[in-house]
Amino acid sequence: MISLTILILILAPILLIQIIWDSKESQYLIIASLLYILLVPQKYFPMIILMPAVFTLAPKFAREMGFLILGLFLIDPQVREGLTPINILTLSAFSLVLALRISPLPSGKFARALYTGILGILSGLLGIFIPPFPLLSIAYIFVFPLTSLSYTYAFVTVLTSIVLHEFGLYSFPDPALPSTSILTAIAIPLILIIYSIYIEKKGILRKRQTLTLLMFSLFMAPFIPYATQAFVLLLAATSVRLVMSLPHPEETL
Repeated sequence: MISLTILILILAPILLIQIIWDSKESQYLIIASLLYILLVPQKYFPMIILMPAVFTLAPKFAREMGFLILGLFLIDPQVREGLTPINILTLSAFSLVLALRISPLPSGKFARALYTGILGILSGLLGIFIPPFPLLSIAYIFVFPLTSLSYTYAFVTVLTSIVLHEFGLYSFPDPALPSTSILTAIAIPLILIIYSIYIEKKGILRKRQTLTLLMFSLFMAPFIPYATQAFVLLLAATSVRLVMSLPHPEETL
């Protein structure tokens, strides 16, 4: 537990500084979010790393919208009750790897290849804690089918998963029906997603970063029982990004 505490104390300030650097408006919302920890500090201390990690799932130009993602994620009491220190760290890694995957690639062929390879390894490793996570590589291919790096990412992810399987550390889950209790956690994000798709229609195909999250949500749906909290967080992020992409005509008086 001490090692986890040290890890959190090292990573949390780095993430907090990065988020505040990207969006000055985020600092007030992060402070408000951190007050949540004071409710039960012994239990929610690891939240200081999850909160800024969730903010990275919002578009860079509007990091403050991570506050809405966090709110939609925590709105259900069952989700909050399941936030053990290990689960919180897993969800933080889930958020960060997702954010890195949908972020623009670095410049330079070598840098892009290295970046893709590292992400593939991380995606495979994260499958130990979130078994359906390697499906992100398939979702990425669906959204970016013409780039060789998409297939490289999928290859490295699958290869990592196979190696872990050989060592008895990973096994891909079988489809399973989720508990009906999850409906209260995903109702609002689902409504927002359906509404946004209805309004945007084909326009959503142009928003490839958000489309990647949406495709990943569809691929994860048959495996919800193995990653319930991660699925709720994914839907929350997808719904907020979709709503942000809707046209907002300015009104003049």
